[in-house]
This record gives sequence, C-alpha cells and structure tokens, in this order.
Amino acid sequence: MDFYLTLQKNNSKSGLFVEYATIDSSVNINQIHFCQDVSEYSKNFFAGKISEAYSGPEFSILDESLQREFIELFLNFGIDDNLGSFIEVLSVDKEQRLYINWLKNVINVLH
Repeated sequence: MDFYLTLQKNNSKSGLFVEYATIDSSVNINQIHFCQDVSEYSKNFFAGKISEAYSGPEFSILDESLQREFIELFLNFGIDDNLGSFIEVLSVDKEQRLYINWLKNVINVLH
C-alpha cells in the first residue's frame, strides 16, 4: 500500500513530498521529492502530470547515514511500522466497504 507525506515549514510553499510503501506492515521510503510548491506538486502528482524536472534521487541510493537521518526525522513524526500496520488494516477495511456497496448496487440493478 502506498501513501504520501508532505512536509513544509509554516508560511512556506516549498517543502518535501515523500513517497512511502508499506510491505507486510513495514514502512519503506521510496523517494523524497523537493518541491518549490508542495501543494501544486501534490496536485500534479496525483493527476499524473509531474514534469520531468529532477526532484531528488531514489531513497535507496542515498548515503546510508543520510537515510538514517531521514528515517529518524520521520520516526519523530510518528511515521513508523505501527502506522504502516494501521494503513494496511484501514485500506482492507475501506476496500471491503466499497465492495459491499458495489454488491448492493449490483443487486439493486438486478431486482
């Protein structure tokens, strides 16, 4: 399950847009993007309209000490494996509710 975090200072448009993935409740950072306008970047990212401009390397190729620093920073914000577990459980629950509503709609069409 993928999820995203934006991080910026108060009264600033620039900041970080962080891509995460949960795998077996473990939180993994895929990439940390620097953005001049985080809000605009987020909107374009989800609309599939990201430019080819360089916004940062893949997390896995960063120096290990820099990776640890980022991980520690995000742990201080509560981004940890407990959050990963919560996101996975919540996602399954949401999917189940959407499926039940879909079944109800199909039954209504058939009757």
